[in-house]
Amino acid sequence: VYKVLDCDRVKQNLGQFTTADLDDIWSSPDYAHLHPELLQLMKEFKVCYEIPRRAGHYIAPHLLTPTSPDYPWDSNALTLR
Repeated sequence: VYKVLDCDRVKQNLGQFTTADLDDIWSSPDYAHLHPELLQLMKEFKVCYEIPRRAGHYIAPHLLTPTSPDYPWDSNALTLR
């Protein structure tokens, strides 16, 4: 599990990774048959979450930046009915 969290690519992507990334990260023959179990453990212990509507894409929230990004927001574009 720590191989995922210590992976430079995952860190640069602010905790986002895919099942393809896991295939690369866990490429050792020692882990070949354990991918589903390791991923399930990560999800059960809330180390990562699957991103909704993006099957096979995950996020490790503690690798997110501590501050929220500043998104441009046009409050005039919102209309309430």
